[in-house]
Amino acid sequence: MAFAAPDAVVVLGCRLRWSQESGLRQLLGAGGRRVESAVRLVRELEEDGSRPRVLASGGRSWAGVIEADALAEELARLAVPLHRIERERRSRSTKENARLVATCVPSGARIAVVTCDWHLSRAVALFRAQGFEVQPVPAPSGHVSWARRVWRWGRERVAATLDGL
Repeated sequence: MAFAAPDAVVVLGCRLRWSQESGLRQLLGAGGRRVESAVRLVRELEEDGSRPRVLASGGRSWAGVIEADALAEELARLAVPLHRIERERRSRSTKENARLVATCVPSGARIAVVTCDWHLSRAVALFRAQGFEVQPVPAPSGHVSWARRVWRWGRERVAATLDGL
């Protein structure tokens, strides 16, 4: 069975980095890739006539900027309509992303969760635990060193244990 159009697209926050080339502030790194993946999905859904909510989720501050604010700004810069972008600005972890999004979106809703490919399985499990029907949307991380892949694998295993998964 194919996944029905989501009621919401949820973009998870992460460390923020920007480029200031030609006077435009552009989100780089994982945050930029997550937003690009979300925008691609939103455009595909719009072509099919769907207009889901888009939630930027993340409350950590990087250089004085809250993750959700930076994600929302980049979504708008890439032409997601402002009236469809919402912000969840309090979460400080993936578990809190899921819990706090659940205060904005009703349990049982269909959501697309956008995060890095290596982080996706834990994020999906946490959102499912909140009662959501989840469509995983990976933001490809590209080539990384073997050591970095091992570090990510270990980090996710420890975090999953701490999250009670």
